[in-house]
Amino acid sequence: MRTELSLYIDQRYWVYGVSEEDLEHTIELARGFVNASYELVRQEYARVRTSNPEQADDIMDDIVAHAVTDSDYVWQACLWRLQGLLEAIIVCTFLGRPDSTGLVGLKAKLQAMRDSGFQIGDADSNELLNWARVRNALSHAPPERYRPGPLKEDDVVEYHQLALRLCRDWRGQLGKK
Repeated sequence: MRTELSLYIDQRYWVYGVSEEDLEHTIELARGFVNASYELVRQEYARVRTSNPEQADDIMDDIVAHAVTDSDYVWQACLWRLQGLLEAIIVCTFLGRPDSTGLVGLKAKLQAMRDSGFQIGDADSNELLNWARVRNALSHAPPERYRPGPLKEDDVVEYHQLALRLCRDWRGQLGKK
């Protein structure tokens, strides 16, 4: 491992700190990657349709399928980053801690939020923990190459909206503390 990477482990590397804007940027970044991939497929399809119109659909079937599979992996990476950002926002913004030492996992962070006087309903807490379980399953036992699993853009957008709503609620509570 390069020295710069090993130093990254113990250093504070943010300039501005993470915020809900990072959640927005992550969704837009993933959409950009997926849309760019699909645009390349559209361009290739037009080229193949011109050069080989009788077989264009057959030729493009696998290319389209691979693009869809690849986009599913982009959404998995997006979920992974969104949860990491949410946990960092919880720790650094709402708990006011420099790092998450002693708070292993989302469940511990949510309990620390409650212990600090923040409110989170059981339904929201359970939903966040279920999302964490999905993210953990995808992280620790990743799907095989050609079968990325059921996670799609709409699912990640749902998580994103949940995270934004909770951050907005907690920001409102922060002002009352």
